[in-house]
Amino acid sequence: MKDVLFITGFRTLSATMNVNRELINQLAYNFKNIYFVNFGNLAFPRDNEIDDNIKDIKKLPNIHFVNPKNFKEFNIFLKNKNFFIISNFGRSLNSIKINFFLKRKKIKIFQISNLGFFNVQKDYNFKLKPFRAAKFFFEHDIFKKIAVLLSNLGIFPKIEVRFISSKHIIDKINNNPFKKKLYENKLFFAKEIKLVNSRSYDLYKKNTLDISEDYIVHLDKDFDHPELVAFRGKYDEQKLKKHYFFLNQFLSKLSKDFNKEVKVCIHPGYDLKKFEKYFPNFEVIKFKTSEYIYKSFMVTLIDTVAVVDAILLKKRILALKLDSCMGLSENKYFTEQVERFGIKYLDIEKDYLKNKEFILDEVEKKIINYDKYISQYHCFDEGIIGHEKIIKTLKEKN
Repeated sequence: MKDVLFITGFRTLSATMNVNRELINQLAYNFKNIYFVNFGNLAFPRDNEIDDNIKDIKKLPNIHFVNPKNFKEFNIFLKNKNFFIISNFGRSLNSIKINFFLKRKKIKIFQISNLGFFNVQKDYNFKLKPFRAAKFFFEHDIFKKIAVLLSNLGIFPKIEVRFISSKHIIDKINNNPFKKKLYENKLFFAKEIKLVNSRSYDLYKKNTLDISEDYIVHLDKDFDHPELVAFRGKYDEQKLKKHYFFLNQFLSKLSKDFNKEVKVCIHPGYDLKKFEKYFPNFEVIKFKTSEYIYKSFMVTLIDTVAVVDAILLKKRILALKLDSCMGLSENKYFTEQVERFGIKYLDIEKDYLKNKEFILDEVEKKIINYDKYISQYHCFDEGIIGHEKIIKTLKEKN
């Protein structure tokens, strides 16, 4: 029986394990040992930050954390082990060293991306932040294409199988003769792309959580997420204050109108104390987003893929925005999300006076749109659990 090396950054390890907890448990039951290896010291440049919550992570006896200080130490760790790798380090510029290293080791690498959401092309504003935008564009967009070229030249390793839950990726390949030819000749970064049901759909099918309509659940966004800061700099402080003033006001009105308590749920990697300051009158919760979505009367959101649980449950969903505080990139991303999800949105300043009858009618009319999104990003094998298909493939390929 083989060991599994799950290579990921330890900056947000608790978030990674929380989001993938069902898959990780299944890996632990089906393989000898699961080693979470810190990508930080193997990155370019290094990232030495470690998640403060690591010590509190509940894990099975055969799950281990490994933090090599350098490639020499990592190489010693690898000796006399029979394993394969699950990659959570991508192919941006910061992965250049580990890709060179792993190619020499000739180890099978797999990637699991059955997240159930879509990527929106970034709108680079080279005039506003020319150096920052150009740097991010090269590191995260251009270098990904270079990585594919290097894999075809035998300098970088290829992914054996990439598991996805986005049917439109497969459709784009099949509908483009050039891309289809490249894929058939294994000239993509992944030799094989396999469609599996999303992890949110797995949770929905297992249905282990109680479903009710107890709360209005708000899913918030970190405007100063590290990737966004690297892309466009820190968010304007005055705009942020204005945004949260109107957001709190709007959520309070929803709470009063529908006589429901508001719960704010944030991504496991976000700073809880920061968001508690943003929402002084509401409880802010980490690590229990799915549980609260299952208990929601209505789900509101700014920008988060966590809303997919609400789509699967056919919950009432309302996207919120503040036009006067959104930049071009944020506005584009928001618009594409709303259109792809097929949900209703309101402006938290301009639409503040909309009555509850109007809001309820508008959000309920949109529920019929969810099926299209589910068929494209979540459910392809009726009755088959996604992680079971993943485990089966990993065993067959190893």
